[in-house]
Amino acid sequence: IIIFYGIDFRNILHIKKAFKQLNGLEFIHILECLIFNSNFIQQIIDLDKPLKLISLFIMNENDQRSLFMSDEDRNLQIESMQLLFQKSGEYLENIGIDSYVNDVLKCRALEFINNYCERIKFFDIHMSNIQKVHIVLDSVKIFGQNLNYFSIGVFIHHEKNESIIEMLLKLAQVLPCKLEYLELYFTGTPIVKNVWEVFLKRYTETQLSTYSNYSSHKKGMTDEFKEFESYNIKVKGYYNLHIKAYEFIDEMY
Repeated sequence: IIIFYGIDFRNILHIKKAFKQLNGLEFIHILECLIFNSNFIQQIIDLDKPLKLISLFIMNENDQRSLFMSDEDRNLQIESMQLLFQKSGEYLENIGIDSYVNDVLKCRALEFINNYCERIKFFDIHMSNIQKVHIVLDSVKIFGQNLNYFSIGVFIHHEKNESIIEMLLKLAQVLPCKLEYLELYFTGTPIVKNVWEVFLKRYTETQLSTYSNYSSHKKGMTDEFKEFESYNIKVKGYYNLHIKAYEFIDEMY
């Protein structure tokens, strides 16, 4: 097993040779590494043997090259990402996408995840607006009963309660019947109590062990937390229970 964590692969040119020498290598985890503005993916794709990439947590490459990337370079970036999912999608079990990843790249990544990945157990995703959440729900539906840990963050900016209710109802419909961990991370407009009640009524048939919540308006949510606990769901604060990718991988693998 190899775990790459926080590595900038843009300055590493011969990773392919290293992989070829590791004959007994079974599983690879890539956590919060800079890989898309480098030739790392192409070297991985060029490997003769299958690459058992189990975990891929994509972080924001917030530098001058990514901020001012041409359409042609962005398309090449997306094409290389698609090839990576084609090669390793059948092995992937854990996927995360950082909140600041470029929206175009994020949406295309979700498309590729939906097309090539069916074994996802751990899914961590942050969306910049509620209108794009539907593609995340498609992913959850595809993962089905394999999914055991799900974290979604959404920036809710002056959204109507009807839109939030619609999102939560759709979420309740696609969540697997057994889920070990659910994290909802909302920032922006506060979510009122009746919205949570609608979600819980639809969600009562699901066996959820632990629920983690973060809200920028958390202080006024005591009643909502009691409502969750009435369904035998443990409610924990975000910073008390948030699962970090590297800790999860280290413990599970």
